[in-house]
Amino acid sequence: THPGRAAQLALVKLGRFFSPWPNAEMLRSPALAVATTLVVLPVYLLTLLGAWHYRHHARALLLLAGPLLYTALLHTAFVSSIRYRIPVQTPALAFAGLALAGVAFRLRPPRAGQVAT
Repeated sequence: THPGRAAQLALVKLGRFFSPWPNAEMLRSPALAVATTLVVLPVYLLTLLGAWHYRHHARALLLLAGPLLYTALLHTAFVSSIRYRIPVQTPALAFAGLALAGVAFRLRPPRAGQVAT
């Protein structure tokens, strides 16, 4: 009966799902928030970078990001928390690994005899 309020709550739940720090009251502290943010945000950025690089590979996107996106959308209607994200985030971390490898490869100078690309 209140579609505007339902959409607002869905966005709040999506925020809780992707929150870089714990949502539980007993786990809230400034030090923990800083520590988890320093770990989670680079992983998010690398995951997005890797997914962007493979954006034209539908199968990779479906298999690696699909579970995370499906579960995120599912939890816009149901209870949402970090603990539901962790298991389905694992396949999407492959994008973070691919992005990190790509960055590391670009930063490494070519060896003698190699052609720089």
